[in-house]
Amino acid sequence: MKLKIFFLTVLFFAFFGDWIANEKPVYCQFEGKSYFPIFEVPFVKLGWIDWPADFKNENWGNIPYEKVVKTLVPYSPETIDRKNLGLKSPFAVQNTNGFWDRHWMGTDRIGRDVLAGWIRGFRLALGIGFLSIFIAGLVGIFMGGLAGFYGNDRFNIPVYKAFVLLFWIIGFVYWIYLVFETNGNNLSILIWLGIWILIGTLVYILPAMGNRTSFPIDWIISLIIQAIDAIPALFFLLALLPLIKNPTLFHVIILIALIRWTGIARLVRAEFLRIRDLEYIQAAQLIGITNFLICWKHILPNAMGSVWITFAYSFAGAILLEAYLGYLGIGMPAGTISWGSQMQQVRENPSAWWLAVFPGLAIFLILFSLQKMGEKLESKVS
Repeated sequence: MKLKIFFLTVLFFAFFGDWIANEKPVYCQFEGKSYFPIFEVPFVKLGWIDWPADFKNENWGNIPYEKVVKTLVPYSPETIDRKNLGLKSPFAVQNTNGFWDRHWMGTDRIGRDVLAGWIRGFRLALGIGFLSIFIAGLVGIFMGGLAGFYGNDRFNIPVYKAFVLLFWIIGFVYWIYLVFETNGNNLSILIWLGIWILIGTLVYILPAMGNRTSFPIDWIISLIIQAIDAIPALFFLLALLPLIKNPTLFHVIILIALIRWTGIARLVRAEFLRIRDLEYIQAAQLIGITNFLICWKHILPNAMGSVWITFAYSFAGAILLEAYLGYLGIGMPAGTISWGSQMQQVRENPSAWWLAVFPGLAIFLILFSLQKMGEKLESKVS
C-alpha cells in the first residue's frame, strides 16, 4: 500500500508538475479582467486567447495584480530570482516578498528555485526511463524470442533468403545511423524505413526455392548481447554521445534502450527455450499453427511473468543512467534541468549541500521503490 501511494505521488509530480511549480499564477485579476494563466498557456500559443502586453513580457513576479492565487511553488524551474543569486541555503535569510515566495529547497548559483527544478526532475526521469525501457522491451522481446524459439538449427530458410536477410540487417543498422546523423529530421529516413519494411516483407512472402540453410540466429543474437554487455553502460554512453553532432533527449533515450535491451533479451530467450519443447507447443505445431501465432499466443504470455521483473530493474537502471549523464553534463541539451544537473553544481560548490541532498534523495527513493517492486513481482512469480 505504501509503495502504491509513493508511485502515485511520483506520477502526480511528473504529470502535474507545471501546475505545482510555476511562476504563472493559477488565477489573477488584472485591469479588471480575470485570467487563469497556467491553464491558458496552450490556448495562447495557438492564438485562441490573447494576453495583455505585461503578461507577454513574462516577468510575472513584478506584475501589479489586483487579485492573485499563486501555485504552491511560485517559481518555474527556469525562473531566475535576481534577489537571491549565489546559492541561498533553505535556512539562510532570503530576500523574498513574503512567506509564500520563500525558496524552501534553496536556490542554485544563478538564483533558480531548487524545489521547482526538483519537481521537474520527476517528469524527465520518468519520461526517459519509461520510453527507453519501452523501446528496450520491444527490441529485447523480439530478439530474445527469435533466439530462444529458433535456436541455431530451427531457422531453416532458402540460401537466397539468407543473403537478403543479411542485407536487411545491414540496412536496418544503416537506418539507425541515419536517425542519429540527422536527428530524425530528414525525408531520407522515412524513405529508407519504407525500403527496409518492403525488403523484410518480400523476404517473408517470397516462395521458398532452392537449397535451404540453417541460419544460426541464436549464436548471432547471443554474440551481439555479449558484445554490448562487455562494455560498461556508462562508458558505452560516453563513447557514443560525443559522436552525435547535436545530442538531444531523443538520442539519450535511444542509446539507453540500446544498452538495456540485452538483459530483457537474455531472460526472454531462456523462457522461450524452456517453453518451446513443452507438449502443448509441440501439439500446436502438429496441427499446423504458424510459428508466429505459437510465439504470440502460447509462449510469450507464459514468459512475460518473469519479464516484468526485469522491466522494474531496467527502469531503475535507466533512471540512474539519466542522472549520471545530467551530472556529467553530457548528452543533455543545454539548459535541461534534471536531478543530475542540479547535483553537478556541487562539484564546484561543495558547501551547497542542498543541491546534493534533495536530488539524491529523490533518486534513492525511486530506485529503492523500483527495487522493492521488482522483489514483490519476483515473489509473486515464484
